Amino acid sequence: MNTKFAKSAYRYFLIWGVCASLATTVCTIVDALLIGNLVGSNGLAVTNLSTPVFLIYALFGITIGVGANVHIGRKLGESDTEGANEIFQKQLCLGLVVGILSMLPLLMKDAYFAFLGITEELYPLAEQYLTVVMWSAPVFIMYHILLVSVRTDSDPKRAALGSAVVILMNLLLDLFFIKVLKWGIFGASASLCIAETLGLGILLTHFFNKRSLLKLGVKIPGWSWISQFIYNGFGMGSANIFGAVVMLVFNTLLLKYGGSMGTVYVAIYGIIYTISTIPAAIFDGAGGALSTVTAFFVGESDTESILDVLKAALTVSILGGGVLTLVCIGFSENLIQFFGIMDTEMLAKASEAFRIFSISIVFTGVNMVVTAFWQSIGRGKLAGAMSVLRNFILMLAMGGIFIPLWNIKGLTCAYICTEVLCTIVILIILAFRSSRRYVTEKYA
Repeated sequence: MNTKFAKSAYRYFLIWGVCASLATTVCTIVDALLIGNLVGSNGLAVTNLSTPVFLIYALFGITIGVGANVHIGRKLGESDTEGANEIFQKQLCLGLVVGILSMLPLLMKDAYFAFLGITEELYPLAEQYLTVVMWSAPVFIMYHILLVSVRTDSDPKRAALGSAVVILMNLLLDLFFIKVLKWGIFGASASLCIAETLGLGILLTHFFNKRSLLKLGVKIPGWSWISQFIYNGFGMGSANIFGAVVMLVFNTLLLKYGGSMGTVYVAIYGIIYTISTIPAAIFDGAGGALSTVTAFFVGESDTESILDVLKAALTVSILGGGVLTLVCIGFSENLIQFFGIMDTEMLAKASEAFRIFSISIVFTGVNMVVTAFWQSIGRGKLAGAMSVLRNFILMLAMGGIFIPLWNIKGLTCAYICTEVLCTIVILIILAFRSSRRYVTEKYA
């Protein structure tokens, strides 16, 4: 009965968690599709160079959200609603402060754009795209935080509804602003920020529901709580900051070693990255559902259910990753063409690179799910170390070796080598530092 309940609970949170995680992904894809077809390759290059900004917002939101909700879920599992609310309200206060501070780059726009690698040629488009985004920083950060909290408060359907609103409004406003009003890349940015604001509004309605255990409020967190949020959430959130650094470095290398094709390679990288956010969102949903359900079982000291959830999550990641890999390899050229790439040479290069990249997808799923599990059971140091190794050290090392040799193909080889090596490391760790033994000793 415990096994059936654990798997049933995981499936319930998985379905709605994946739907919720796909919101920003679908919005990014819609923007890229319209920009690629209506603005051109320079527009695609700008959106790729701007991606680190969104990753930084996600870093703040996910680190605070996951880090706090590990504690909130445990408190709810222990039926300590008052304690859960205290942590929740400290989380909200920290998120608001970080969101306001994240608007500071508006005061030093030129330096910020130079840091992102935006060239003089791309500056006008980048200014149109990023100005609205920077003004909306608090919205993006609070959206990530509340997405986790609403799921933890046993309302994954509301989280999915908020995501659906973001997707639908972004699509409609994109078409209206770009196609009808001819606002170009500024319209893509404005539609995304408006849609994200509406999605945040949907999430906030959860806390006015009488069945909601968590209540809105603000309490100032002490340094000890802030450090705990970072410790518990960094393993999940750090992927975004490391991803931002990797994108900055890889874009620079492509521009340096790509010669006259440098901007084209950056645009191709943007397309590959955009498509890859679909499997990443699915795995993020699988990991988020695992974290939410595991936190409850930790509070109840139900060790067998904790391990059953891990097995279910790994099954989803392996099967789902395998199917996505086959689809991406089989339809690579068709997927690339959706982004307005019709030039024969560019299409051939992009399709070949994407087919190589697709091999890494199944390994990515395993690595993300295991990292999320370690984070949820209190092995924060191990999760953080894996995140640093996978998203930063190995990725930069592989990119530094392969990109100068093979340009865009070298970039995709860097992703494959990194994910495969990290899966091997995880298998070694699981063999010598069993999760079953750790969970049994700590929570039984």
